[in-house]
Amino acid sequence: MKYFYNTFLLPTGIGIAVLCSMNVEAITREDMLKLNAAYPAGSVVSCETQLEGNGKNLLPTLLKTRAHIKERTGNLSRADVSVTFLPRGSSTTTMTVNYRSSSTMEDDGELVDIDPDSLTVSFSPANPASDAIVANKMRGSLPPAGSDLRPYTAVKITDFPSYIITPRDQPPTYCLKEK
Repeated sequence: MKYFYNTFLLPTGIGIAVLCSMNVEAITREDMLKLNAAYPAGSVVSCETQLEGNGKNLLPTLLKTRAHIKERTGNLSRADVSVTFLPRGSSTTTMTVNYRSSSTMEDDGELVDIDPDSLTVSFSPANPASDAIVANKMRGSLPPAGSDLRPYTAVKITDFPSYIITPRDQPPTYCLKEK
C-alpha cells in the first residue's frame, strides 16, 4: 500500500496543491501564491499521469485526477479529489478513489493531508467487497497528519496556469485548469 500511496496519492495531492510561475524553472513559495490566485475556490484542476507498468502484473495505466478547489483561506486550501485509473487501450475505469484533501503552505513546500474518513474506493465493474478492503488498506497507508511536506521544487510551470509535477522517482503529472 505504501507503493500505491507514493505512486498514486502523492502525485495527486501535489496536483491539488496547485502551484505557479511564469517560467519553466522550479517554483518558489512566492510563485505558489501567484498560482493559488489563479485557482480560486470553485476552480477545477485536471491532471494526468502515465504509469508505465512493469511488464508483469502492473499494466500501463493512465491516472486522471480531478480536484475541485472548495476553499482558499490564507495559507490553507481544501479540495475534493477524484482519481480514476484507466488501463492503456481500455475505456473502462478499473478503479476510482475519492477523498478530501487540505494543504497548508510552508516556507519550502506544502503540508498535504488526506482526510482518511473521506477516502472511498469504487471498482468498475462494481465489486463492493473489494471497495471496502482496498479503501481500508489505503487509509492505513496514509502518512500521519502534518507529516507529508511536498517541496515546491517538484513543480514547473509550462503555460500559466498549467504546470508539471515531477516528484522524485515518479512519472511526471501534467495539470491544467478546467474551463
